[in-house]
Amino acid sequence: MTDRTAAEESRRFLATILETSEDGIIAFNPAGKILMWNHGAEAIFGYPADEAIGKHSSEFVPPEWHSNLAPVNEQTLQGKTFPNWRA
Repeated sequence: MTDRTAAEESRRFLATILETSEDGIIAFNPAGKILMWNHGAEAIFGYPADEAIGKHSSEFVPPEWHSNLAPVNEQTLQGKTFPNWRA
């Protein structure tokens, strides 16, 4: 198996994990733009991926949670996780 084949197989494996997880997994850039939205996020938030990807993460949380988004984003970029996070 070549390095390229192994890398592609690993990518597919990770993509399968993300897409089959019942946990809501959302990836967004530092500016808050949603880049990935899995099936778990669809079930939790009620929006399909094609409606969420490209929008700002603040569009999917209540306004009273908006003040928590920037600190959570910053801490996430530093490697902190937020299991079962609620604002």
